[in-house]
Amino acid sequence: MTSPSLPSDRAVDANSGSALAVACFVMAVGGLEFSIMPLYLGGMATHLLFSEQQVGFIGSAYLAGFTLTSFSAVLWSHRVNWRTGVLVAAVAATISYLIASATKDFGWILALTLFVGCSRGVFYAISVCSLGDTENSERAFALGSLATMSLAGLGMLVLPYVMQSFLVHGLFLPLIGVSILTAAMVRWLPVSAGKKAEAAQGSQTGSTFHVFVALFGLLVFWIGMCGIWSFLERIGNASGLSPQAIGTVLAVSYAAVILVALIVAWLGDRTGRAAPIFLGMTTMLVGIFLLDRTLTFAAYMTASIVFQVGWIICYPFTMAVISRADTSGRYVPLIAAAQGLGASMGAALGGTLLGAGEDYSGIYRMGVVCLVLSMALFGWVLFKLREQEA
Repeated sequence: MTSPSLPSDRAVDANSGSALAVACFVMAVGGLEFSIMPLYLGGMATHLLFSEQQVGFIGSAYLAGFTLTSFSAVLWSHRVNWRTGVLVAAVAATISYLIASATKDFGWILALTLFVGCSRGVFYAISVCSLGDTENSERAFALGSLATMSLAGLGMLVLPYVMQSFLVHGLFLPLIGVSILTAAMVRWLPVSAGKKAEAAQGSQTGSTFHVFVALFGLLVFWIGMCGIWSFLERIGNASGLSPQAIGTVLAVSYAAVILVALIVAWLGDRTGRAAPIFLGMTTMLVGIFLLDRTLTFAAYMTASIVFQVGWIICYPFTMAVISRADTSGRYVPLIAAAQGLGASMGAALGGTLLGAGEDYSGIYRMGVVCLVLSMALFGWVLFKLREQEA
């Protein structure tokens, strides 16, 4: 699959600075709507007067499109031109948002959000493939996570003011902008998997079973993480904190996560994979323990920062383990599917486990069980990979 409007040079190296930077940006744009989903859905409810049920359907439509495309990427990610795939997805997202900006009809916005979810799934799947094809995938995924958090933080800061001036339809303008910018940058992406995947064909060190165990570990990890994250604002509210105080905590947490992501990117593969995964998940467990206390403003801020910092420490390395186990690169796109499915399951299970009178103990227990299980699964995969490399 080729495009005459794009460079035909197939020698673009995923390790080059330009390819790495563009892949990180594509990953950030691919995860942007998920990161700003509270603002996105809140704007629908406030300005378009959609009911909570309708808003829930819109959020589900986005996640369904994202997850469906991510699952299907196993079939197409090694067959299509990556530049063309991202370009088509960017055009589809741009057209969807242009139509959405001209309507207030729930049915249209629901369908268009589904298309946007599919488009962002393409972004995320291809960017993960490109980052996983680098020589230092730990650093590459850490930089991708850094870009994702930075763009999300910028969105959370700027978009409320955009919506205040232009209502919810104004929210679509920046999202159109990043889609167009992505389309302009695709020439610096590799067109397909490069030398790392080709070399792996002759020296398989992992197995399909190991890959799927690690993917299941990532799925469980995201269920536990999003079960807590989805209700982090509500936890603060239940403790009597004002919306302004909670907003301050979330902003400081984002800043802390970005700082730690820089450190993780600098470290790259110097620490191996096991230590950051176990350190990060243990730190998240400490954050859950702190949340399950009587929360003052200082305690809530500390718990939130600890939980999110733990996430950024281990998350890039969980993706790197999957990339290492899947030496063919065929199943790496399922990273995006595991995240999307885990996020939706975590939020749904969290809501189901939420007790009467805002009792979050069930959610905390779910988070602990998921993190411990995920730690065990990744530990097993790392042990098996080390055995095969010995």
